[in-house]
Amino acid sequence: MIYLVSGYRRSGTSMMMQALASGGMPVSRSLRQDDRMNITFGDNGYCPNDAYYELNLEDYLDRNTFAARFDGTLVKCLSGGLLRLPNWQYRIIFMRRPVEEIRKSCLAAFGERDRFAERLDFNDRMGEVIDVARDRRSVVSLDEVHYHDMLADPEG
Repeated sequence: MIYLVSGYRRSGTSMMMQALASGGMPVSRSLRQDDRMNITFGDNGYCPNDAYYELNLEDYLDRNTFAARFDGTLVKCLSGGLLRLPNWQYRIIFMRRPVEEIRKSCLAAFGERDRFAERLDFNDRMGEVIDVARDRRSVVSLDEVHYHDMLADPEG
């Protein structure tokens, strides 16, 4: 079983990863990826996270070893890669946040608009990703957590 935290960027995925890691779940992540992202996003003087909790791209793409390497751990996989994962058993927490807040957060964090979040059908697309993921036989459970619910009641 692999435990996934998913969602669109700026939806609270790193916050959820940190909360679950603090609760004792074993986490798989790449410190090298953290460094790369802080260099990339630090250009405008803003580092959105102390830790992104992401893997290296090659880790996600290695379908032959992904499941065996990360079995029993918590992995962050943003919505774009969720449906590309190899067949395995997954429990997924999918973070949701109002699209207007994601747009503002992307602009503040990266200094530019996010093309996908600007689409009028953004919420429909996120719903489709969730529906398709739930229909996969390998997905044992998929729970949606709303960003503001997490902030209001982190222990809950």
